[in-house]
Amino acid sequence: MSDTQATVGPPEGERGDWLVEKLAELGVSVFQPVDCERGRWSAGPGGEARWHRLATAALKQSRRRFRMNVLPARPLAAVAGELPGGARFLADPGGSPAGGWPPPGVGASIGLVGPSQGLSPAEREFGAGLGFEPIRLSDGRLRAETAAVAWAAWWSGGSPS
Repeated sequence: MSDTQATVGPPEGERGDWLVEKLAELGVSVFQPVDCERGRWSAGPGGEARWHRLATAALKQSRRRFRMNVLPARPLAAVAGELPGGARFLADPGGSPAGGWPPPGVGASIGLVGPSQGLSPAEREFGAGLGFEPIRLSDGRLRAETAAVAWAAWWSGGSPS
């Protein structure tokens, strides 16, 4: 199993379920929802349990060997010290194009995606201090959940079979 973590700020509305399902299908090993200055997660009643069920269903559908670990939402600063080592990428429309980066494929990789309103300047600076490299995943602005899935698909494309 690879150590791939999607660290994601909240999307708009009720798109969290879709996000969990797609990250799990793409083989992300850990989903860490993060509360940010511009958005806080709200999975609703029974939300975390539902996300665990969705991760299990996605495991079966995608015929993967490991179920994605779904962690409780926490502030970005609180999870910073617990992030695994490895390649770190920050989804950023101003970053270097993803096509110029070879997907890490082997070893730990972490994707940081801001909430739907984007990371605050202080959070972007905080991420840079943690070694997150800005990477552009599209020629347009993406929703939080789309950016997270685009990053996971980019990573998954370089992952060994």
